[in-house]
Amino acid sequence: GIVGCSSGTSSVSAAQSSMLPVVSSAPGSAPQADAALCTASGQFQAAVANLSSLRGAGGDAAAVKTAVQDVANTGGNLANAAQNQYPAQVADLRQAAASLKSAVTGLTDQGSLSSNLGAVMSSLASVGVAAGGVLSPIKHSCPAPSSAPPAPSSVPPAPSAAPTS
Repeated sequence: GIVGCSSGTSSVSAAQSSMLPVVSSAPGSAPQADAALCTASGQFQAAVANLSSLRGAGGDAAAVKTAVQDVANTGGNLANAAQNQYPAQVADLRQAAASLKSAVTGLTDQGSLSSNLGAVMSSLASVGVAAGGVLSPIKHSCPAPSSAPPAPSSVPPAPSAAPTS
């Protein structure tokens, strides 16, 4: 879902983490992904986990902007690594990552974070969906990132810092 007008950054970050795929490694008979694609996948998932972890940090605009840019950049790297195996999904991922980069350029302070939140959340959701098209087929052939934190869904949401309006 899309988050409406919200001044509480904690609830926003919880929504961000639920929009992005969390891919765990499990044995299977999926096509083997190459090392570069697995590396890019791990970096993308680490960027998503980092963004999700900001929910407890109070949602500082500069930190959120950096984390969102990291998701966009690693999403672009994932697209580059997957372009030969998954050309159709890569086109969607490139477009979503470019849209996310554009949405985040206006984030300069808390006020701009609040006013641009809808566009950023929508773009994040698009990147999550597009990345899922690449991550799903390779999740069984890439090892789980060794330093990955637990899936965000297992972390209870932080209390909202301000009432939503």
